[in-house]
Amino acid sequence: AFSLIDEGFARNRTANYHLSVQIGNDGLQHCVLDIKQNRYIALETFSFSGIYTAEMLCESISEVINQSTTLKNLFKSVIISIVHEKSTLVPAAFFEKGLEKQYLSFNHTVEADEEVNVYDLKSIDAKNIFALNQNVFRTLKTFYPNAVFNHHSSSLLESLSSVTPNNDKKLFIHVQ
Repeated sequence: AFSLIDEGFARNRTANYHLSVQIGNDGLQHCVLDIKQNRYIALETFSFSGIYTAEMLCESISEVINQSTTLKNLFKSVIISIVHEKSTLVPAAFFEKGLEKQYLSFNHTVEADEEVNVYDLKSIDAKNIFALNQNVFRTLKTFYPNAVFNHHSSSLLESLSSVTPNNDKKLFIHVQ
């Protein structure tokens, strides 16, 4: 584990904080933003190894959250990014509600224990469609009932679109 927690972090003020979490089979990373001061006050990384099933991932997530002094609090807002390969982009002009599973199935196998989610990428006028294991979803919802879920590529795509003007030609490569 790697942990940087500012002395300004106060458990009794987490209702003024935003929590961002990134979860994958190799670990959990999170940061806490003090919304009123517009300042990050916590950054932690927990590495996982030997995670081969959703059940193993759920156990690791629960263990980390229950042992963490920062993660087991109530936050004003929570966004959880899921790290895996099962996502696909669909331009908003071609997107039809109700066909989400078909879009994702074009590029990936959707397992019976996965639900298909859609994240709206307003900055590039597209939908990021991704799979989320139902057990992982339920585990995270027990800790963060109001969390918003996205695929980790959503944040990357939105931030890159804000850095590059429309008439500028650039190539970005993301390797993970």
